[in-house]
Amino acid sequence: MASSSSSSSSSDAQGPVFWERLRDLLARGERPPDETRRRAVALAMCFLASCVLWFIFTLQDTHTVPMSIPVTVQNGQGDQALTALPPETVQAEIEGQGTVLLRYFFEDRSIAIGAGDSQVDVSQLVEAQLPDDASLKRVDPSVLRLEREPRLERTVPVRLRGQVGTPPTHDFVSEPRLQPDSIRISGARSLVASLDAWPTAPVDLPNLTDSLYRRRVPLSDTLNGLVERSARNVVLRAQSRQFTEGMRSIDVRVTGAPERSVNLDPSSIRVTYRTPLDDYDTAQQTDRFYATVSYEQIRTDTTGEVEPRIHPPDDLTIRNVEPVTPSLGYFFVAEAKQ
Repeated sequence: MASSSSSSSSSDAQGPVFWERLRDLLARGERPPDETRRRAVALAMCFLASCVLWFIFTLQDTHTVPMSIPVTVQNGQGDQALTALPPETVQAEIEGQGTVLLRYFFEDRSIAIGAGDSQVDVSQLVEAQLPDDASLKRVDPSVLRLEREPRLERTVPVRLRGQVGTPPTHDFVSEPRLQPDSIRISGARSLVASLDAWPTAPVDLPNLTDSLYRRRVPLSDTLNGLVERSARNVVLRAQSRQFTEGMRSIDVRVTGAPERSVNLDPSSIRVTYRTPLDDYDTAQQTDRFYATVSYEQIRTDTTGEVEPRIHPPDDLTIRNVEPVTPSLGYFFVAEAKQ
């Protein structure tokens, strides 16, 4: 009995001590910084513990919660294709235990819709993917009516959308090109038949100086997946080199004329041109850079002057060739006329 009385006295003594400490913890007034920090941490831990306990007990209850169910489109197969997209989401109310609904919320809960049927039972699709312990209370819309047409497949070129250029000091060795330069598309007949090309995403390269440029460019899709494509990206290739201007004299040759029947005045012309910096010396010295005038052109002329045709070398990149004097005279040799 003495032991029991002692234990009871000890418990009674601890009660006032606990409340006294709690009162001191909540009491206002100036305290040392360390004590204030300890009290703030204690309060924060108590609040956090209460939130965790509330959350745990709440998850054990049954709830009905609204959810947005994403809709994915499968439009790439079959004889029919969609002409318009269904809504991106459907709104549903799901009932179940909190833990089940929380797990379902973080899972992939999207439903797939294709063009196989003109009408889709959305309720059935949503119910089919629900966990066993959850049930569907409502879904809106419950039925989707799809707009479809016969499928058409064809090949269209890819069109580069944007600007690809060089600074004044450079030029392209050849025109920038896309690989592949065409793609195979498939979709509803009215959509596919109206497309004459498929554009890329915008490209802005106004001052390209790379000697060997390569970049992957995605294809644009303003139809939001209604038309299937054989590729999602193309490769843009371009080759830019530094160019310089040149000027030189080139011989003018008469073609198709009897030997020594006509002379040109002058027999050479000066031309200006642009060429890659590395090819400048060769372009200045080669004898494969010349001009011609046909005998038939001279014979039928009534003005006394003819315009030569300029022939740059096939193995050199020479551009923007312009004669300083665009025309020249001629005269027939007297001996030849006799």
